[in-house]
Amino acid sequence: MNHSTTFPVVINRLLAAEVICESSTKGEEFLLLKTEAFFNEVDRYLNKINLKLKETPDGSGFYAAYLDASGHEIEIRRYFREDVMHSLQPLVGVLQFIKSAQQKDRPLRPGDTLNISEIIEAVERSGVVLQDELDYLSRSNLFKNTKKKTSEQVEVIVKRLVQHQYLVERSGRPIVYIATGKWSLVYEMIAYINDHQNSEDSDAELEDAQGEFF
Repeated sequence: MNHSTTFPVVINRLLAAEVICESSTKGEEFLLLKTEAFFNEVDRYLNKINLKLKETPDGSGFYAAYLDASGHEIEIRRYFREDVMHSLQPLVGVLQFIKSAQQKDRPLRPGDTLNISEIIEAVERSGVVLQDELDYLSRSNLFKNTKKKTSEQVEVIVKRLVQHQYLVERSGRPIVYIATGKWSLVYEMIAYINDHQNSEDSDAELEDAQGEFF
């Protein structure tokens, strides 16, 4: 790992609002950020432009959080309002859909694998149950499409998740995708909603998303 060439790459990715995790970078940048010296160097650079380097609560990735004029971190709801918050409901929906299709006792987490063929087969075996969930997702703002075939609907959803950096494709056959650290931000937003569900500043959008997940 070449520090001099990696540093600007890491900064550019963080400024582009990416989450740097092991699955999305072949591990080099992520492992460097795990070291105290490199973490502090990147954080000092970001501080100059009112940003702060943060590690996700589960340790699966790193991202740049905004600081206000006094140097205090802006709360997560304001920071993710335009990104995660805008798509929170369909993201919660797809987490529930994948959990049901994979028949797991927990939703998708960073580092988990996703096999498209297995998801499609699960939908086809389930009859209308999972297909109804898939149709609902296909009408949502994030995954909106007019496909009729199950396989095409699933492919659109996976493509959008890759586009928004929630999944990365792993080389080889069968085609398998890996969940990135960006899911940690979704869970952090959900936790925020759960903690603030009775606060005065909770709005309808927050409450709707919280209600779907819990």
